Amino acid sequence: MLATAVWIGGLVVIFVVARVARRTLRPAERIELFRGLGRAYGPLGGLALAVALMSGAALLSGHPW
Repeated sequence: MLATAVWIGGLVVIFVVARVARRTLRPAERIELFRGLGRAYGPLGGLALAVALMSGAALLSGHPW
């Protein structure tokens, strides 16, 4: 559940940041912001997604289709 919360929460935060950045930053500054945000969130979000998928697969492995 924690991995899913981190992944979904991160996506919501990126949406909010995008709306604010569009209103307040010039295009070149927005590009810098989102490059930095992607580099910071990418590994964490990817790890959270991988953990969520693996734990879901582990739960499903014990049940017949």
